[in-house]
Amino acid sequence: SRAEWANIRHEAKKLASLFQQWQRQRKQSLEGSTRIDVNQLIRETVEDLRSESPAIEFVVQTAGEPLLIMGFAAEVQRLGTLLLRYAVAAAQGGGVDNPMIEIQLGKNEDRIVVRLLEAGPATARLQWTDFNDVASSDRITLSLTALACKSLVERLQGNVRLESHSNGRVSLAIDFPAAGS
Repeated sequence: SRAEWANIRHEAKKLASLFQQWQRQRKQSLEGSTRIDVNQLIRETVEDLRSESPAIEFVVQTAGEPLLIMGFAAEVQRLGTLLLRYAVAAAQGGGVDNPMIEIQLGKNEDRIVVRLLEAGPATARLQWTDFNDVASSDRITLSLTALACKSLVERLQGNVRLESHSNGRVSLAIDFPAAGS
C-alpha cells in the first residue's frame, strides 16, 4: 500500500543519512577514540528502547567486569542503537506472541562479544540472515539497517556472524577487540 511504501522510503532516508554520517567518520582514524564500556552502553540503549517497544521483553546478561572497546562514543552509541532496533524489528516480525530479545555480553580472550538471541527457534532466522546476504532480502529497512550495522562493526575492527545453538536458537554474534587496561 502507499502508506507502507511511504514508511519504507522514510526509513530508507533515515538510514541513508546515518550511512552518510558513517562515511564521513570512516575517513577518521581511531586516533582520538576513547574506551567505551559495552555493558553500560547496552543497558542505556535497552532502557531507551523499553519505553518505545513495551511489548518486547529485553533480557540483558552483562559481564561482571567492564567490557571496554575503543571507538568514538557517538559511533558506538549509533551502532548499539541500530543493532537493538534491528533486533526489535526482527522480533516484531517473527510471529511470536510475546517477543523477547536476549542480549548476552561477555569477553572471550581478547575480544568483547555481544550476542543477540532470537525469541525462539526459527522466529527471526530470516531477519538475521540479512546480515550475511543483504542484497537478497526483500525487507528493505532491515537490509539497510543490517548494512549500516555491519559497516560500523567493521569500522570498529569487529566481526559479525550467525551462530546456531543445539536448542535450535540462532544468535547474531558480534565481537570487537578489547581495549587494553
